[in-house]
Amino acid sequence: MKRKKLWLVLAILGVIGIAYFAIGRNQRLEVETFPVEKGKLEKYIEEVGIVKMEQQTTIYASEGGKVAEILVQVGDQVKAGDILAKLNEKELSIQLEGLKAEKEAAMAQYQEALKPSDGQVVRKMQAAVKSATVSYEEAKRAADNSRRLYEEGAVSYETYRSALANLHLQEAALESAKSDLEMVEKGISTQQRKQYEARISQIQSQIDLLYQKKENLIIRAPREGMVMAKAIETGTYIQPGMALFEIGNRDDLYIESDILIREIGEVTEGAPVVIWSDDLGIKDLKGVVRKIYPKAFSKISDLGIEQKRVKIEIDFSEAGKGGKLKPDYEVDIRIITQIKPEVLWIPENAVFEYEGNHAVFVNQKGTAVLRKIEKGIESGERVEIVKGLQQGEEVILSPNEKIKQGIQIQKKNE
Repeated sequence: MKRKKLWLVLAILGVIGIAYFAIGRNQRLEVETFPVEKGKLEKYIEEVGIVKMEQQTTIYASEGGKVAEILVQVGDQVKAGDILAKLNEKELSIQLEGLKAEKEAAMAQYQEALKPSDGQVVRKMQAAVKSATVSYEEAKRAADNSRRLYEEGAVSYETYRSALANLHLQEAALESAKSDLEMVEKGISTQQRKQYEARISQIQSQIDLLYQKKENLIIRAPREGMVMAKAIETGTYIQPGMALFEIGNRDDLYIESDILIREIGEVTEGAPVVIWSDDLGIKDLKGVVRKIYPKAFSKISDLGIEQKRVKIEIDFSEAGKGGKLKPDYEVDIRIITQIKPEVLWIPENAVFEYEGNHAVFVNQKGTAVLRKIEKGIESGERVEIVKGLQQGEEVILSPNEKIKQGIQIQKKNE
């Protein structure tokens, strides 16, 4: 009887033990873990880039006017010097004809002035001087007589003033006649010769300027390439300085990107770049940073925040040129700033802040153990572990407030 009771007690204790173990196991906190791994990590900066053309040329209007004819369309291949468009030249042609006629008249006057005077002309000029002298003397006597009579009160002031005006007029006529006679007798003076020549030279300068303007009414390609953009149509009125065409080589491309000034210090010329675009189906196109601009600029972000950025240029492999990428296409870029070939790493979401340090929870035989660590570089969602963990150890991912030091844990799906 006693032996039966003993076996019954042992059976009950066994059932209680099994139940306690099962209950304890069910009370363990279920967590997701990840083993510390070793491999290559790359630190990088991700940005958006714009595809640009090398030596893209914008052609601007030198003169204003109405577009008379357009000889090319977007996509046409052109050579240096090819005519792209013509402006109306009717007004300039009329101005040119007028200046040419003016020049011919000035040259005829100059040639006439250079001719030696004959005796008949000289005698005629001498007679004119004598006639002018007589008229002057008569006007002088009349003015003197009028002054005397005015002082005596015999004539009005208006009569006296009229006599004086006539005197001045006859005096000027006499001087002009003497000057004409002197010119005829001596021929054209050096000063007069310079005046004629200066006038003719001035007219020629105006003619040359109009010819240059007329040439500017013909819009030509400055270099070989493809017409990438056209901003005018026939009949359009344009102003000097207006952009008319863009010419470039669509197969000679590079990528331009703007990097935040806080990140540009990590970027160096020659740094490798990975280029991709989900929209275009481009993956892992290789490139290299070829230029970092020396000056920063301000740019407003999509959120309306002013940012300081620095422009860079990226050259990319020939496989991407002449393929899917075209000017002004937008692509994603990843600039590799640091590469570590063999380092320990864990997912970023396993790391948290603890007492001013970085820390993780390690799964140590079903118990959560707090472990302080030292981080290295970050690569996307991966973090380098410099100190505090060993390869193969398991860390708890995304630890929440329920996980404490020493708590019992159970890996998911176990």
